[in-house]
Amino acid sequence: MNQNPPLPPQAPHDPHTSVIFIIDDEEIVIEMLTAFLQEAGFSRIHGFEDSVEAIDTFEQLRPDLILTDIHMPEASGNFLTKLVRSHKGMKTVPVVAVTADARPEVARKIMGYGADAVLVKPVDNDQLVQCVCETLEKYQRINQEQQQQIDCEIQQKAQASARIIGQETELRELFGRPGAAAPTN
Repeated sequence: MNQNPPLPPQAPHDPHTSVIFIIDDEEIVIEMLTAFLQEAGFSRIHGFEDSVEAIDTFEQLRPDLILTDIHMPEASGNFLTKLVRSHKGMKTVPVVAVTADARPEVARKIMGYGADAVLVKPVDNDQLVQCVCETLEKYQRINQEQQQQIDCEIQQKAQASARIIGQETELRELFGRPGAAAPTN
């Protein structure tokens, strides 16, 4: 039986490769969150004041994490989160809501739409970086587990195919020999 070696454990997320979208209608908030993340080593940060522009960009550049305000003109963070969760290629992108509205029902609502966490403005630097890192690591573990499951299923199907091919070959040899009798039941 040919078995593939197990995959080596993957290193924790690399802030230099993680693509983060920050979507907020206030430029100062985008600048502040960007500065906090850059201090932590993140470098691939894209800020959007226009949520519709961010949505259009999803097709060209898939983010690893989205930080979004909830209350915005054009498309709210609630709408954006629902869109991400319903989009085939974006379902596994974590969404962290960032809002000035500290009411529990607001947090419950966006979590109900699929947000992974809610941060209340003004956001503390350490709180933001911790939330982003933990969320990225959580999704990295989930993606690794899913990939391992897919690899296992592929290996099982390949083994089943090999058994079928082997049985077919045996039957061809058995029935292909001159004078070989067909089995009777």
